[in-house]
Amino acid sequence: MTDSDQRDAAYLRQAIDQSRAALDRGNRPYGAVLVGADGQVLAEGQNTEQSERDITGHAETNALREAYQRLGPERLAGSTMYASGEPCPLCAATMFYSGVSRVVYAVSRARARELSPQSQGNPTLNISCRDILATSSRPIEVVGPILEEEGAAVFVESAAR
Repeated sequence: MTDSDQRDAAYLRQAIDQSRAALDRGNRPYGAVLVGADGQVLAEGQNTEQSERDITGHAETNALREAYQRLGPERLAGSTMYASGEPCPLCAATMFYSGVSRVVYAVSRARARELSPQSQGNPTLNISCRDILATSSRPIEVVGPILEEEGAAVFVESAAR
């Protein structure tokens, strides 16, 4: 495993830890870690849709909102978003507009839906994060799924509650 792969795995495990914290607070199990181009953690986020009654309270948008307000847009340029689950279209667009250059995720959206019986029947936009960001006017790398079984364990736990 390369140094880059080890870094990706470590940050992705932090995002998975955030997903477990979201679940413990009564939210859907999604977590995120935003890392600057210099390798410093800029913000962590967890899903707060249910606890905050905010439909935009996704883990990635929460992390981006916090980092943007605290650090400004220039600090987000070239950053990497680590997400426990594949970012939805809302989060993918927010990452594009915030200057994120790379996205690494654990669980694909299809797998997350499969593991979450409570999401069955909910409306969904059937387009991948990779496909959305491929339309970007600047290059944005998308890596995933990786560590999918580790990330999926939190969805399995969620379904059992």
